[in-house]
Amino acid sequence: MLMNLFRRGKVANLPAPQPNPYAPSRPPMDPGPGLMERPLTWLGLLIPIAVIGLIVFAATHN
Repeated sequence: MLMNLFRRGKVANLPAPQPNPYAPSRPPMDPGPGLMERPLTWLGLLIPIAVIGLIVFAATHN
């Protein structure tokens, strides 16, 4: 993920998609909702946080 963070700037500076001048093309697909707007993203973040919380709880109560 850290490598993607550094490469994001390079990708963000790319120009908008252009139609193919040599063949028929269609407009770009809709990218959909942003990453943090998707429910499974929050579930994927919640599981490791819960596991770490349980480990800390178990370590402090023994």
